[in-house]
Amino acid sequence: MLQPENFKKLTDELVKRKSLSDVVGYAKLFPGNDYCKHLIEQFTLESRSKMRVEISEPANRLPEKWTEIYNRLFEVINDRNNSATYFSGTRFINLIKEFSPYFPDYQRFIDARNAKGKSISRKIFYYDILVELADEIRKNVIERMFQILDPFEKSKILQIKNLLNPGIINSDSDKVEDATTFSSEPPVVFYFILLG
Repeated sequence: MLQPENFKKLTDELVKRKSLSDVVGYAKLFPGNDYCKHLIEQFTLESRSKMRVEISEPANRLPEKWTEIYNRLFEVINDRNNSATYFSGTRFINLIKEFSPYFPDYQRFIDARNAKGKSISRKIFYYDILVELADEIRKNVIERMFQILDPFEKSKILQIKNLLNPGIINSDSDKVEDATTFSSEPPVVFYFILLG
């Protein structure tokens, strides 16, 4: 067994040779030692700094033009006259549950928002839900919405896709022709000679 004096010398050497996180426990054994006291303070400052960074960094990264993307998407799913594209609160939450099965059902979600005094406007709570989802789940939800909406609103969905991935059109079937655009090349004309 080490004598207290030798244990202190060994601890001093460990503290000088190892990384800060490895030795802070040893340094706390001798808080009166100037070098140990300095290490404890340094460790505390670094820990607080790391906590601040973790708290200030958002957990999810939204697409660059998220507000515009969301507003365009909501415009498509808010047409009550089109049952194919309209997303009621229940339909929207059921879609979320496809990718996040433990998400609360519609009534529980609305009850929880009411209890917290939050808006139950569809446009606001859909936005809140999408923002709070993990990046991968949000991406999957939006892609699934595109699959549902594309056959009915191809042009509008293409515009949203281009906002998500500027300059990328997924396939020839996604291209939408603009009736006001004309080719600069002359049309091909075929002549038939009639033999009499």
